[in-house]
Amino acid sequence: MKKRMSRRRMLRAVTGVATITGATALVGRWSNARGAGEYTARVPFVASDGTGMQESLPPGAVFSVAIDPLTRKPLTNPYVPAPGFGYSAVVQNVADGRVLALDNSGAPVGRARYFSGPREWRWTAAPECIGDYTIREYADALGITIGSLGGGRLESLNQPELHSQAFLDLLEKTSNAFIIGFALQQQITFYDFQSADWRRVIADWPAVAEAIRSGRIPEDYPYNWPLSDSALRWCEHNHLVARAEGLLWGKQIPETIRSGEFSVDDLWKLLEFMVRVRVLKYRGRIRFWDIADEMVGDILTTPENAVKPEFGLANFWYGKLGDYVNEQVAIWAHEADPAAVLIATDDNEMESDWQPFRNLRSKYFELLQHYRASRAPIHVGGIQNNLWIYARPTKQEMIATIMQIQALGFEFQSTEVTVSVDDVHLWGPGRPKQVNPPDKLAAQAGLYRDLMEAQLETGCKVFWLGTESDDFSWFADIGRTAAKVALFDEQGKPKPAYFALLDVLKKRYQIVGPAS
Repeated sequence: MKKRMSRRRMLRAVTGVATITGATALVGRWSNARGAGEYTARVPFVASDGTGMQESLPPGAVFSVAIDPLTRKPLTNPYVPAPGFGYSAVVQNVADGRVLALDNSGAPVGRARYFSGPREWRWTAAPECIGDYTIREYADALGITIGSLGGGRLESLNQPELHSQAFLDLLEKTSNAFIIGFALQQQITFYDFQSADWRRVIADWPAVAEAIRSGRIPEDYPYNWPLSDSALRWCEHNHLVARAEGLLWGKQIPETIRSGEFSVDDLWKLLEFMVRVRVLKYRGRIRFWDIADEMVGDILTTPENAVKPEFGLANFWYGKLGDYVNEQVAIWAHEADPAAVLIATDDNEMESDWQPFRNLRSKYFELLQHYRASRAPIHVGGIQNNLWIYARPTKQEMIATIMQIQALGFEFQSTEVTVSVDDVHLWGPGRPKQVNPPDKLAAQAGLYRDLMEAQLETGCKVFWLGTESDDFSWFADIGRTAAKVALFDEQGKPKPAYFALLDVLKKRYQIVGPAS
């Protein structure tokens, strides 16, 4: 039976200097072997041989933490399991509450992270996780949503990101939300619809309309749900808030509709059917829906001015049903799931240094003003901020754009954030450079920092990353490997941009504390 220490002796142990030698170890100020400084820990403490000053623990547990150090809420599962790697002691940091495994020199070699969704502790040996909390942990504590898009490879039928532990490991460091980008686009959900199926929807419209407007999905149609089912189950299993893209998105059109020679009246019916069916299928399970993606580019793109021939299809819905079709999409989606947050998003309006972007920005704000006047249930005016270090908006310009959107009555979200360090802009060599930063990665980190600070300073609490790492980036998938847009490199190592966002959130937490 272990002997309890007297309070006086325990206090001496806490303030004394000790080396870690199993049963004789005491918790105190550990001097690391290199003499670089001290690591301060506090009781309770358990050494790897089971000795120490810990209270009675269940089998397999080596430590207990009653209160989450960041959220300051009671933990449902306070028991920390033993690390799966070599260690000498498990302690808790006095300054910030991190639960750490130490080696014989007193140096941290791992940290136990608490995941509130599955209510479990997991050990990590990643240096960026040992030295501090992660972006995701600070975001959770602050009540901020930070999400991520898997990348270009998600746009394939086997969705490799959803089967990649490496991708999940990165996601757990940054994100508490995820974008289902491919699986719920029109041409996927309705992949198996033939012209006869669309004609049947139109022929049976009174019954079909009554069903979908009453919250029922019509049966006996060849919906393709496996991809979206698996993606949403993956989000739920990993306790990630889900956002879905593509209720209306330019060139994402079933070929059987595009070539079907349907009347305008018939297209209105088919679009309502496609919107309501997808939202009804996942009502209450998907928090955010994009009612329109890259809408301005789609409106302004025609077969004659398209950069690529396939982009000439982008104007299909707007050309047939008008520039403001998104208002009706929002009404249908809101009726199907009144709790869903509806986003109208476009690309590049945060920037105004180049005439093509000024054209996009002008049309974007025209659309938002029209949406406001129509009282369409669109909640968020979003911008995909695929930024470039050589022609960057300033933080004050970011704040001004966000406030302009808020003044129209919309919330703001950065619906996709990447920062390219490529010498050539994503749109090609036509965009001139405005600056030439000597340190590309520092410039990238500065842009990430400025955008997150701009959002927080204007009260915005949702921030979507365009990818997790340069390896999973959709830039790499289209051959733009020099862009290196992400927070992590190809090997999954954190870049300065990761630590820049971490620093912003940590300082925010130190000022405002945890969300209530």
